[in-house]
Amino acid sequence: MTHTFAFFDIDGTILRDDQTYDTQTKEAIHTLQEKDIRTFFATGRPLHEIHPLLKDFNMQAHITYNGAYVVHEDEVLLNATFDADVLQTFAEHSKQYGHELVYYTKDTNYYTNLASEASQDFIQALGMQNNQQLPKDADTILEEVLGATILGATEHIHHQYPNMANIHFSQVNIDGAKQAYDILRLNVNKGVAVHIILDHFNANHEQAIAFGDGMNDKEMFETVGTSVAMGNCKQDLLPYATFQTTSVDDFGVVNGLKRLQLID
Repeated sequence: MTHTFAFFDIDGTILRDDQTYDTQTKEAIHTLQEKDIRTFFATGRPLHEIHPLLKDFNMQAHITYNGAYVVHEDEVLLNATFDADVLQTFAEHSKQYGHELVYYTKDTNYYTNLASEASQDFIQALGMQNNQQLPKDADTILEEVLGATILGATEHIHHQYPNMANIHFSQVNIDGAKQAYDILRLNVNKGVAVHIILDHFNANHEQAIAFGDGMNDKEMFETVGTSVAMGNCKQDLLPYATFQTTSVDDFGVVNGLKRLQLID
């Protein structure tokens, strides 16, 4: 099967823990583009945080907010905001356990306590730029939220929040942000977003490859024909991968593409 679509997670896949990338990775993705392989970022990050990367990697299409917002060129294919009542439930429980929350809209990252240590550690670890304190009257903002993350949590998070059928958590796989957990929706994820894009092009899913390192990449791996786990990936992701490449610090994307014989 000829590969004509390629999806790349960003943190831990393109970006190293210090928020830099190697030039060989950028050149490899540009080589795919020269071969008319459509390339996409597929990230949990907000769109407003990745504009420089989109320019550097010449990406005309992207999946952001863990699959809630999908754009091809200037066409929005998906814009799935959170249920404000669900977010309010998380806000109430987060206070009980001393956690903070960050809500992502199209333009801003809103923190329940911007000055807290957990919030500042998260901002530094991911190099977040557009950060504001969530105002007390936040009803309008909560209606515009595309993604959310719990800060200051531990692996016990699964037992601390209400068991909601459509909700699960994914630990952020970045040094300095291990106590951050993305709030994911079963019907809004990278896999659903990939499916929307492939359907948009009337493409066979076997034509697509994906690179990732975290459990928020699981559904994407299940959707594409070939899935490549980074050497630094969460071990729970490996059963969903076609194969594992080297780490992000050891040219994992480049080596994975070479193994697929997509670059020399």
